[in-house]
Amino acid sequence: MSFGLKKMDPYARFSHAGKQWSSDYINNGGKEPDWSKCNKYVWDLELALPPNEYQDNFYFSVMDSDMKRDDDTVGFGEVPLATLINYD
Repeated sequence: MSFGLKKMDPYARFSHAGKQWSSDYINNGGKEPDWSKCNKYVWDLELALPPNEYQDNFYFSVMDSDMKRDDDTVGFGEVPLATLINYD
């Protein structure tokens, strides 16, 4: 599928253990959006998790917001949660 990258309105979506979070979309953000323009900073999340969930994965995707049809997936991935945890 070919995306109109200059007209893309990207947003980020995250999930872990059945919970989901999304950023605001960036109007006309294109393929290199300035994520600091988001009003909703989901990446500042602090998760209070029991140690047994540290082995789980944290899932993310970048989506293209569309008003007239379903949003398109631009990319996705997963990261072991343990690599994101600050043990200080």
